[in-house]
Amino acid sequence: MTAAAIVYYLVMRHRNGVKDYPLDGSRATLPGRVLVCTPSNVSADEICVRIAATGVKVVRLMAASREDQKSPIDELCVHVRARNILMERDAEFRRIQTMWENDDSMLTEREDRARYRAMKQKKEEVLEGAEVVVCTCDTAGCSLLADKLFNTVLIDEVSQSTEPEALVPVVHGAERVVLVGDHKQLAPVIISLPVKKAGMERSVFERLVRQGEAPVLLDTQYRMHPAISYYPSETFYDGKIRDGITAAKRPVLEAVHYSNPLRPVQFIRVVGREETSSEGSSYLNLEEAVYTVRLGQYLTQIGVKPRQIGVLSSYKGQKKLLAKSLAKVGLEEVECESVNTFQGREKDYIIYSCVRSNDRNAIGFSSDMKRLNVVLTRAKFGLFLIGNPVCMCGDVNWMNYIKYNFENMQVVEGQPGKWTVVKELWSVCCKQEKGTPHHYRCRPRWSRFPSCLACPCSPFPCWTHSPSSCSVPGCSPPSSWTPPSTACSARTGSASAAPSSSSGPSPSSPDPSPRPPAPRLPSSSLPFTPCIHYYSCHDSPLPPPFPSGCASAPCSPRTRFAPRRRTRSSANTA
Repeated sequence: MTAAAIVYYLVMRHRNGVKDYPLDGSRATLPGRVLVCTPSNVSADEICVRIAATGVKVVRLMAASREDQKSPIDELCVHVRARNILMERDAEFRRIQTMWENDDSMLTEREDRARYRAMKQKKEEVLEGAEVVVCTCDTAGCSLLADKLFNTVLIDEVSQSTEPEALVPVVHGAERVVLVGDHKQLAPVIISLPVKKAGMERSVFERLVRQGEAPVLLDTQYRMHPAISYYPSETFYDGKIRDGITAAKRPVLEAVHYSNPLRPVQFIRVVGREETSSEGSSYLNLEEAVYTVRLGQYLTQIGVKPRQIGVLSSYKGQKKLLAKSLAKVGLEEVECESVNTFQGREKDYIIYSCVRSNDRNAIGFSSDMKRLNVVLTRAKFGLFLIGNPVCMCGDVNWMNYIKYNFENMQVVEGQPGKWTVVKELWSVCCKQEKGTPHHYRCRPRWSRFPSCLACPCSPFPCWTHSPSSCSVPGCSPPSSWTPPSTACSARTGSASAAPSSSSGPSPSSPDPSPRPPAPRLPSSSLPFTPCIHYYSCHDSPLPPPFPSGCASAPCSPRTRFAPRRRTRSSANTA
């Protein structure tokens, strides 16, 4: 959408004769024709459709190897337009083309060459009549564009392009180059280890940012429901992204039965088991695939169209399994893609399969913070994540996001539409990792995304204790809720640690008031025996030795979290 808007702006300036005056004082020029390039064919098709919707004369240039493949935007492709014109006006070409499509072995070498020359000449005419040409970065080096000049070159999703790839379109006499991308999202996929060592994994966009070139931040998003965009904005962009669209324009579908009616996000706990795919180089999760199909069927039954749904996964094995399973139940229109290929795109509803589920809590390259950013920012109306929260908490980035969902009552389990809220926050998030005490891993980041908590030791929203004091949007008790009689005594070990009636800070406040530091040892000065949760909730590290006497199940003395020392077995020693 951003690239299409920029292209429309440049074309309108050229039509109106408005010249650009460079900052270096050089000659003012018109924007001229625009060459738009992207790293993938999927993103090139997407931006071509968006540009065509603005009324601009745009054509899509395909690589010669892809001209025989069916494309959803055939009416915009250069080779299709050239062939249709020749079929309509040239009888000899019509005869040769018909023979070539039916049985190309019947063509003589002379007829084949005549067909090729006629197509090439007509393609060049179509390209000359276009205001905007869209292709991939690699295709920009083809022979059809060898002698073509473009005043302006725009590269979309440049953060996914390698540096040599991004430099190919620039050779066409570009007087201005516009780079559109996000260096906080996915980088180019590099398989070769020597190429990685050469630094090609870093995009030209990221290299310019690291060299001190300040990018222009488009700080207003018009895609996501505000409840979906809140966490990515606070976590990945330091709260600088504003919502240009209100919740009223992204209405929550009541038939979905979200656990939090005002927040269209669900993390659905499905404890499956990861398996190695038949190819041996990827993973799949059968339980998550089955649940994804059921969720897709449920969404279509309540009125969501299949083309509005996008199913994503970080693993090719799971992607193939999901596409095959969806096709069996008649959901062929549901688009199933990998996270890498879906960057820069959007759908009304996104379903993401986490796949990884093991005893080691290892999630592989899914731990990439940039990949998580892409996953959380593709949905417009609703976001569903399916996975094992215990395993995903093996990574700190996923752990923070899952904890955020716990705090907002968005972690659920059960069949689609009949979800029940999962409340065992600390037993899921505070897991031991390599002998490290769990409270160091689950300390909340109050300054990054303020929690809506009444009690520092409670994962539940503030309306569980004080319904009228919360200022966080969307935090309101259900009609059937009744206040509990006890609050935090079970977690602190004494009723003296009663919860505060004050609510958490408002999301609009950038620097929430700091919590009072937890008292240091000796703990004899406290009216109760402190719990690990007491220290972690007060954002203070727990000084050794670890206090005992905690009433919560995940809490235990330090001896339990002593680092494991690897010892040789008797067999190996022998």
